[in-house]
Amino acid sequence: MIHQDLNLEAVQQVSPVWASALDASHNGIVIIDRDGVILVYNQAARRMLGDEGSSAVGRHFSQVRPETWSDLKEILETGRPQIGKRIVFPSATIIANRNPILFDGEVVGVISVFQDISEYEAIISELQGYQKLHRELEAIFESSYDGLYITDGKANTIRVNSAYERTAGLKREDLIGRNMQDLVNEKVFDHSVTLEVLKKGAQVSLMQNIKGNKQVLVTGTPIFDEDGKIALVVTNVRDMTDLDDLRA
Repeated sequence: MIHQDLNLEAVQQVSPVWASALDASHNGIVIIDRDGVILVYNQAARRMLGDEGSSAVGRHFSQVRPETWSDLKEILETGRPQIGKRIVFPSATIIANRNPILFDGEVVGVISVFQDISEYEAIISELQGYQKLHRELEAIFESSYDGLYITDGKANTIRVNSAYERTAGLKREDLIGRNMQDLVNEKVFDHSVTLEVLKKGAQVSLMQNIKGNKQVLVTGTPIFDEDGKIALVVTNVRDMTDLDDLRA
């Protein structure tokens, strides 16, 4: 297909099978000759760039996409490719790889292959939003004056905050992953509000002794999933030892 004079006539002589193959590509493909005339403008390119209603083949690239003609003109003049070029159009944001077409060391055209990344950028933006929200929730969780202890719906410990470590005198690495029933059996706690919440399916408050020498007021609150099952139990923990000392 590529001769020293890359031109529209040569391209149009290509088998219709190859033309169909170019149109079947998920990526946009545009080929221009050394004069900037469009030789190939496949279906994906037309869809991404919003040109489905008009025929671009045979027209000068500057008439179809004047905003990016200077880049392609530079490639024609210098023979230097542009890889990973991000371009924003009204209808799409694309990443383009543009390479010179060489014959006997001369630039006879440019091929641009590009992909619409609009959806990816939307996903990245949404992910960044979730990450920001996660950081904010983490800051709130850690800044709480009261201890917070979170288990899943099977009473396995998944989170504790710094205030809980300070109040209970326990370290999170000794608790995370542990089941509340096992911790009760080992007498880390005399009983568990989490187990009561899972049993009753409702918020429960009670006094709890930690290792026999620390008394705390714990309130466990169930968090239900969309099926109405308990997915989490969030326990608020307040140290009562100092208050009892004052009463004495």
